[in-house]
Amino acid sequence: MAVKPEQAVRRLRVHCTNITGAGADQLVRSLLPALIHQCEVQVCYAPASNPVLCDLITACKPTIQLLRFKRRLPNSVSRVVECLFPSQQFKGAGTLLVLGDLPLRLPGRQFVFVQQSLLVNQNSQLSMTKAIKFAVVRWLFKHTLKYTQGLIVQTQVMKSRLHKQFPEYKRPIEIVRQPVPNWLLGKTLKPKLTYVANAHTRLKAFYPACAYPHKNHVLLKRLYTTISACPMDVVLTITPEEWAVPPIQSVTCMGYLNPDEMIQQYQACDFVLFLSNEESFGFPLLEAMYLGLPIICPNLPYAHEMCEDSAIYFKPNCVDDLSRKMSELHQLLLSGWRPNYDEPLSKFPRDWQQVAEQFARIVTPS
Repeated sequence: MAVKPEQAVRRLRVHCTNITGAGADQLVRSLLPALIHQCEVQVCYAPASNPVLCDLITACKPTIQLLRFKRRLPNSVSRVVECLFPSQQFKGAGTLLVLGDLPLRLPGRQFVFVQQSLLVNQNSQLSMTKAIKFAVVRWLFKHTLKYTQGLIVQTQVMKSRLHKQFPEYKRPIEIVRQPVPNWLLGKTLKPKLTYVANAHTRLKAFYPACAYPHKNHVLLKRLYTTISACPMDVVLTITPEEWAVPPIQSVTCMGYLNPDEMIQQYQACDFVLFLSNEESFGFPLLEAMYLGLPIICPNLPYAHEMCEDSAIYFKPNCVDDLSRKMSELHQLLLSGWRPNYDEPLSKFPRDWQQVAEQFARIVTPS
């Protein structure tokens, strides 16, 4: 039986060949099962280098056409070639949903989920090589936007920045927020009798972030250099080699942590420290709110949109103000204060099925 045109259009192909970073990986692992359940996902293009993601896709839908994409060139070069000269394997019927920031130079219905904040904000902390790389990425994004029917972002901040950076783009930019990743949904922390035993107890902080320049680990290095008696022990999810300074007794570099290890660190810490200067979303902030942990983060728009007035904000890149805010938090915890995130959490979906429903309404025609 011939397929009606409107039925063909309702088919969904998902492109996720460029999933990099722990946050993006966890997001896609949470989103794809819900999306496959909600939509008529016929084809999925996934990175051959991520077998866990590939196995997850086939477990969700054994009949799905899974195309494992293997890069033979350096990643940045391969991405340029992939976007400007997409192979025949990326063509097909129905809507193409790209989970990876950059549109493909293909005809037909295409929506792109944009998460990379450096598409809209240049970062002075980048090396010359990476600055050139992101300049090319921004050029590529600008010149392939015309192939999209719409963009999906996670925050109003990101939407506003896209409008400002690319005013010529007149098609819809939709905001779809997410809940915490699946590995954390339904989890709770064991209640603590007290956060801080007395005024002389050192605070325990947890900063879950990769060693990208915009994550601003350099501020932490400056903190321990300038504040000789910094009353804080911190656990980082980078390796000692990525820390790249003489070891500091108060800093523990653990590298990548699996979900169980992440929960252990959340359980052990007094607060979540977040230093990033650039984010499109910021999962650690959402995870901290979900678990009821205090947050200290920079006074920047992305953080305010997520945490509203419930976080403790410091002046960006200011070591002295960060130190003052830690002392302020110490006193608050000694007094029995606990954060209340009911208001900011109310604007996030309760599960990934709600997210998939929003995606379906956007990318598939009614």
